[in-house]
Amino acid sequence: MLSGTLALLSLTWACDKENEPQVRLLPASVKVGDQSGGGIVFYIAPDRTFGLVAPSTDQSEGIAWSVDRRIAFDSDTAIGSGAANTDRIIAEKTARGDTDTDYAAKLAKDLVLNGYDDWYLPSIGELLLLHEKQDIVGGFTTDDLYHSYYWSSTNHDGKYADGGYAGRVDFYTKTVMLTRYEGGQSLLYRVRAVRTLTAADVE
Repeated sequence: MLSGTLALLSLTWACDKENEPQVRLLPASVKVGDQSGGGIVFYIAPDRTFGLVAPSTDQSEGIAWSVDRRIAFDSDTAIGSGAANTDRIIAEKTARGDTDTDYAAKLAKDLVLNGYDDWYLPSIGELLLLHEKQDIVGGFTTDDLYHSYYWSSTNHDGKYADGGYAGRVDFYTKTVMLTRYEGGQSLLYRVRAVRTLTAADVE
């Protein structure tokens, strides 16, 4: 009886595995630097399950992360988390009824470019990858001491009533800033949106 039960469980598991949707990988022909999925490919995951692309122009030369400077939760820094961060920022501001409608995450989320409407504000990890490949993607402002900051969707709690700071990368000095004294959310910095590249984009 036990052996029959185990056999049935094994068969059920095997059937479930067969019915699981298979993750389609990016073709080996897709490389960093290619034009694909509405932008320039600047990252391909080691397992080739996804990539990241960015357009070759900025979406803003100066926009606030949040005018109210009250987004105080800690968001993710990881590669692959930018889309969820962006959605969370917008959901938080919408739920609170914030009056500002022109801010970095919404600008990226509302972007329709090169046939795609699923752009988002990159996480700090994704923005750092973009910084590494800036010469391949092109179009960044890198020669202006005061106007070469780019917003990420990563923020952290300032631990005081009106707190909230957001991560930025300075493409001039090439430093990451994610501290309470740098990157106040009401400051005006540049935006370069990104989107996730999947196998469906290159078929």
